[in-house]
Amino acid sequence: LPAIMRGDHSVRKAGLMRRRHRLINSVPLFLALLLFAVILLILLIRRPWEAVIPTAPSPPVALAITFMSNRDGVWRLYTMQPDTGSVTALTAADFDSGFAAYSADGTAVTFLSNRPGSEDGELAPFQMDADGSQVRAVANDLPTILNVLTSGRLNWDLSYGTRNALAFVTLRDLNLETYISESTAAGGVSERNVTRSPAVDWYPAWSPDGERLAFASDRDGNQEIYVVRRDGSDLRRITDSPRDDLFPAWTSDGRIVFYSEREFTLEGGRLALYVVDPDDAALETRLIDGILMSRDGSLPVIADIQYAPDRSAQVYMSNREGRWNLYYADAAGRHEIRLTTDQGDNIFPIWQPAHPLPGDQ
Repeated sequence: LPAIMRGDHSVRKAGLMRRRHRLINSVPLFLALLLFAVILLILLIRRPWEAVIPTAPSPPVALAITFMSNRDGVWRLYTMQPDTGSVTALTAADFDSGFAAYSADGTAVTFLSNRPGSEDGELAPFQMDADGSQVRAVANDLPTILNVLTSGRLNWDLSYGTRNALAFVTLRDLNLETYISESTAAGGVSERNVTRSPAVDWYPAWSPDGERLAFASDRDGNQEIYVVRRDGSDLRRITDSPRDDLFPAWTSDGRIVFYSEREFTLEGGRLALYVVDPDDAALETRLIDGILMSRDGSLPVIADIQYAPDRSAQVYMSNREGRWNLYYADAAGRHEIRLTTDQGDNIFPIWQPAHPLPGDQ
């Protein structure tokens, strides 16, 4: 019996030692599992990968952009679906065309071209349907006015600002004027004429902060670039040339890029772009021979930021790679996607309007 008792004790002691050994060996595994669970919980709560590896959203499917490019050796207008990258030429390759503007209902496009119908190869206004068909010259005559009145296309060239304001060119005063439209606190819409001139006032462009509007006007005898505040005050001319200056576009650092005919016109796939500081017009620089730099001499610089009609996205141009290309980003300027990869210059993108303004057909 004592021997048996000693044997049982030895067995019990051996079993206890084995259980203790297993418990000791399981402590590191338990701590490792606990640490893994804590880390996983932190990741699920903070999700830092969203900031490190953002997922670029797909460009909107329903909205197209139109731009001008010299990829075929002449300046032509093209339309692109940003979601697929598919590009369609709107104007013929026989003549130079550019500087497009949509009617508010998105069904027609005006542009400038040196095609037949213009005088001595000078740029003249034309109009076509949104698919590039039915091209016709635009003149200040009775047939053109009747066409505008009967079609209901009084409002053109919509430009969306950062402060939920809309600028557009209208024929409601029987001449081209630029208006700003904003929502009121009472839920209505307030519109005001900020150009107030019997001249041609067109191609409005918002400053990055939404406080000023640049536009082109021939009120002083030929086309020049002007700047006005959003309330219509502080109207100033910022270019002064005997040749036409057209199509202003703001840079991201507050300067203005524009097309000028000081040296040559839009012809053979070439053009002259200039940049000017609206607060110091003496600081005017020709761009065609150089890359646009920021005020401090750094890159990148973007210009002509155009917000989509629903303000869900933006497109813009940049010459950071030695040529002008178009880029897409979300409304805040994140998740950038390069839209053009050809060997030409691609400039001045505009969105095709999604909805007409009140009063447009």
